[in-house]
Amino acid sequence: MLLDTWKPTTAMQRYFPACVRSFEGMRYKARRFKFTDEVTAALARLIRDFPNALLDNYQFALPPYPCCYLEFNLRLFLKEHGGRTSADYYGEESLDSTIGYLINNHQVTTLIQGSNPKLAPIVGAFAYTYVEHRPLPGFTPLKFLSGDQPLEGDFATTEDFMLGFLLGTTMVNPRGTLTPERQHDLMLRIRPHFDLHAAKTSSVKHKWGFVHGAMGEARNFMSLLLWLNQPNVSHVVDMPATRGWFNGKPQAYAAHHIVKLRKETTTRTMLRAFAPRRAPRRHEVESFWRNYEKTPGCEHAWPILPDEHGHWHCSKCPQWRTRVRQHERGDAGVGFVTKEYLA
Repeated sequence: MLLDTWKPTTAMQRYFPACVRSFEGMRYKARRFKFTDEVTAALARLIRDFPNALLDNYQFALPPYPCCYLEFNLRLFLKEHGGRTSADYYGEESLDSTIGYLINNHQVTTLIQGSNPKLAPIVGAFAYTYVEHRPLPGFTPLKFLSGDQPLEGDFATTEDFMLGFLLGTTMVNPRGTLTPERQHDLMLRIRPHFDLHAAKTSSVKHKWGFVHGAMGEARNFMSLLLWLNQPNVSHVVDMPATRGWFNGKPQAYAAHHIVKLRKETTTRTMLRAFAPRRAPRRHEVESFWRNYEKTPGCEHAWPILPDEHGHWHCSKCPQWRTRVRQHERGDAGVGFVTKEYLA
């Protein structure tokens, strides 16, 4: 994984000191998750075709541990998703191949493997805070990249700029909707920060280069966290620590987890896991028994009459039941269902 092969160079420490400190302090404490290409492609297609799977559920994108690290194939993700990348501005050779997100105490920092896999990975220029915000030493909020004014560029307003930066092309997908209330909530929930030293020493052109290369990062790590929190579609395999080679030199690789796609997972399964269930048409429901505190194996002994609350309690076990009356349920706005019962 990139955390194993990353070594902060003098130039990196000089140019991105705050980002380097974030990784140096927590790289050995983080629980590591590596997403397979199969999962990465499936997730990218899900977000592409059904963007509301993310837009309606981003508040549930929470890490499984206070300090964890997520790594995936960025090039494959963007190929399947079809999002705008730095290659659109600077050519295909500039497209990063692998990305890792270090999440620690509600702060997200990025580790990047460039197009050349023989070179050691580098830290990204941005850090994100989410849910709980606090001052980040050595960072400055993104909207102050150019002094006291937002950078001039492709976006008409600061709000448009922030949404485009956080979500990439998810917002321009006509099948994705984000209400003004949730737009406001999202920008309050996730706040990007730029390494202060790089912000002070970089030209405007280089700053925009960093911005274009990082567009959609918030969409990416929120999508990974949502997937990780869905055991119906993901299968996590523990991998022990081992030793290998990197650029002809022996390299120790720490223990980590591999996030795989469950064999029986289908598009329907993924939609059920991420997308809210649509209300059924209005229909009639027969009376039925509803049981609570079920106790398998008990030969129940039910009373002849219910108690004052209308409950029947088994005298041999904790199970009890009640009778649900005939009623109607469902959304009348999408139609009605008429049932016929044959004896």
